[in-house]
Amino acid sequence: MREGALADLSALAANEGATFMAAALAVTDCISEAFDRDATERELEALVRRYDDRLTPWAFLRQERFGGRSPADVVHGSRIDKVLETRSGLPIALAALLAHLAERSGQSAQGINFPGHFLVRVGQALVDPFQMVTRSEADCLASLPEDARARNPFVLARTSDILLRMFNNLKYHFVARAEFHRALEMLDCQQRILPESSTLYFEQGEYWLRLGSVEGARGAFKQAAALGSGREDDALAAMAQRRLAELGDRQDTRH
Repeated sequence: MREGALADLSALAANEGATFMAAALAVTDCISEAFDRDATERELEALVRRYDDRLTPWAFLRQERFGGRSPADVVHGSRIDKVLETRSGLPIALAALLAHLAERSGQSAQGINFPGHFLVRVGQALVDPFQMVTRSEADCLASLPEDARARNPFVLARTSDILLRMFNNLKYHFVARAEFHRALEMLDCQQRILPESSTLYFEQGEYWLRLGSVEGARGAFKQAAALGSGREDDALAAMAQRRLAELGDRQDTRH
C-alpha cells in the first residue's frame, strides 16, 4: 500500500463534502501500488471532453461500452484506472464514473446505498450503473426481500458510506479466497474511516486467528470489548470477551 494512502483516506472520510470520484480514487490508491493517479485523472478529463450532452450521462457511457460484466473481477472492478481501461467494473465503481460525468456536465448526482446493488440518482432519474439504464423504485424494491423493503433502501450515500462499501467488496473477496492478510489490509483502511467501530475490531480478531496469530487476535478482541462495552454493541463486546477467555494465556508459536 502506498505510503500516505491511509492518511489521505482518514482526511477524506472526515470530509463528507468530498466527491464520489474522490472516494473511488482514494480506494484505488489504497489497493494498487502501481496506480498512476495523474494518468487516470487525465483519462477522466478526456472522457468529460468527449461527452455529448445531447445524450444523458448514462446513455453516453453505455454508448462508450461502459457497464458491468459477470462474473466481475472484484479487485480490477474496484479500481477506477482499470474501469477506464476495460470499460467494466463493479456497480459502485461504475457509479462513481457516472456521477463524475454528470457533475462535470452541471447535473446533480447522488449515490444511493441500495442493498446489494449500488445506484445513482441523476436529477430525478434513478440509474443502474451496471447496465447504464434507468430503473423505477418499484422495480428495485421488487428485487429485495420483504424485511429489507420496510427500511428505506434509497438512502443517499455519504463519502464514508461509499468508502466502507468499496472496501467491504474487497475485504469479503479476499476472505472468500482465504487471503486473510489482504482482508486485514482492507480492515485497516476501514478503521481509518470508523476508528471506534467494535465490529471492525472483532472482525480483525477473527482474521488474525485464521492466520494463526494469537497475539494479533487478542489485541483486536480487547479493543472490540473496550469499544463495545456500555454502548449498543454490548452483545458484541460480550462475544469478544468470550473469545479472549477461549484464548486464555496462549501465545504465538515461535519458530
